[in-house]
Amino acid sequence: MSLFRHLSVLLVGGLAFACASTGSPAPTKQDVLAHLTDEVIVPRYQVAAETLNQLQAALRGLCAQADPAQLAAARAAWRDARGAWMRVQAMTFGPATARRARSLVAWQPIDPERIERALQTREAVTPEDVREYFAATQRGLGTIEYLIFQDEGAVLSRVSSA
Repeated sequence: MSLFRHLSVLLVGGLAFACASTGSPAPTKQDVLAHLTDEVIVPRYQVAAETLNQLQAALRGLCAQADPAQLAAARAAWRDARGAWMRVQAMTFGPATARRARSLVAWQPIDPERIERALQTREAVTPEDVREYFAATQRGLGTIEYLIFQDEGAVLSRVSSA
C-alpha cells in the first residue's frame, strides 16, 4: 500500500474516531483529502519552493564571489533544499507529475560524465538550456551536489574560472 493511501486511511480513521466521540458526522473521503491537501501537501511544496529559491540565490552568490564562505552557504542551502524536497516525495502525483517535477529537481542517479562533457563544451549554461537540452541525469539537486561537494579548492577554482 502506498504511503499516500496509508496516510489517507489513518486520517480517515482518526478523524472518524474523533468525530464519533463528539457526535459530529464522520468526514467523507473528499473532506479528508481536501484537509490533507490544504494542511500537508501544499505547505510542504511551498517550503520546498522557498528552499529551492534560497539555494538558487546561494549559488548565484557563489558564482558572484567564489570564496569558502559563499561555498559553505551554498552547501547549507543545498542541504535545506534537499531535505525539503525529500519531504514532498511521497506526494509526487497530480500536478507535480504532470510538470515533471522529479525529473527537473531531483532525478537519481546522475551522469557525471555527461555533466562534465556538457560543462566543457558550453561557454555558458542558461536555465532554459538546463530545462530544454539537458537530460534529467544532468540537472537538479543531484548535479548540484556533484558540483559543490567536491574538494573545496577544486570547486572554488572551477567557479572562479567559469
